[in-house]
Amino acid sequence: MSFWDFTFFLFFGVVLIVGCEVRNGDELGLMVGLMESELDGTYKEIMRTQNENYILSGNPENEKNDSISKPDWDNGFWTGNLWLMFELTGDDKWKERALQFTLPLEEELWNGESSLSGLTMMASFGQAIKYSDNSDYRDVLVQSAKVLSSRFNPVIGAFGEPKTNSNVKVLSVNIESMLNIDLLFWAAQETGNENFSKIAVRHVRTVLQNHFGGDMSCNEVVDYDLKTGSIRGKYNRHVLKQSSWTLGQAVALYGVTTSYRETKRDEFLMHAEQIAGFILNQPIVTLDRIPSCDFALHNEPDLDCDFSVGVIIASALYELSGYSVHAAKYIETADKLLENISSKKFPVVSDDYSIEGSMFTRDSFDEDNTIETRWPMLLTDYYFLESLLHRRFLTH
Repeated sequence: MSFWDFTFFLFFGVVLIVGCEVRNGDELGLMVGLMESELDGTYKEIMRTQNENYILSGNPENEKNDSISKPDWDNGFWTGNLWLMFELTGDDKWKERALQFTLPLEEELWNGESSLSGLTMMASFGQAIKYSDNSDYRDVLVQSAKVLSSRFNPVIGAFGEPKTNSNVKVLSVNIESMLNIDLLFWAAQETGNENFSKIAVRHVRTVLQNHFGGDMSCNEVVDYDLKTGSIRGKYNRHVLKQSSWTLGQAVALYGVTTSYRETKRDEFLMHAEQIAGFILNQPIVTLDRIPSCDFALHNEPDLDCDFSVGVIIASALYELSGYSVHAAKYIETADKLLENISSKKFPVVSDDYSIEGSMFTRDSFDEDNTIETRWPMLLTDYYFLESLLHRRFLTH
């Protein structure tokens, strides 16, 4: 038995299955203990300085996660992290804390301008509804799905953000929109209104048709003429030409895998496996390293890793392994990604929890073809915790 298998077996088998609190008896237990300690400190700091109506969001100016009172696209991840910690530990205090932060996010359901509103709501209310019979949570999610559906353009076959590009009104469809579709599938099942799932399926098909190249590398954004539905332009966020933005590939894999889970359509499984194949064949992945912002940057040993990419890919591969004949390869790759991420030094738990809100160090990204670093993202914490839950399921 490998160290990673033994670690998961020991931690999940002994600690989580019996519902005990996480203990630091092994490397993974220490890791979750540090994450739990960080969440605990951040929560107490928010309660000390503000109130439950304040939530955490990435702040690029301070390169930290600061407390704010205005909803933002990643607000739901703070609440989602509390819910996932409850699921990981079974400690009721995390459920109580998550409930405190859930309802203040209700305002976000009306955020028709956000390209990730579905993601925000499912990370918070979508988690809450699993553990609470509060009918308000269901109503919020259904209304949020209606708002998201209202942004669907039937001529184009996708939902996105209306913009003006070179004096032409366009619908800008970002690959990150693939993280929204879980909300639509949930709403279809919950309400019996198949229009939600029809919109989700058509959106995914449009993205697969127009965002991807023959090798399954994807564009970040495709702009469509709002009048004719024709493509006005395709745009990428990567450093080198003929390369691919790693986070875009990660969310594409995640979204298409979700689509197969909810529809069992063979076309989505085929595309998910093709996207996974593209990712697994990248040199930086074959070298068992965590990708940075661009797959072409595999010869840059000092370049910061993008943890968000690693954890989203890991989570998607764990789920995809349950549907694919390539399960062993997917699990092996996901295990290596998590092992590498967990081997990085965690931030020392600080007294200034309102500043050190994220559990991970900074991610990397590109801006105007220049490698920089970005502030810690609560999204990374969320998908890391989700990956651990996927792995526990596979172990047992």
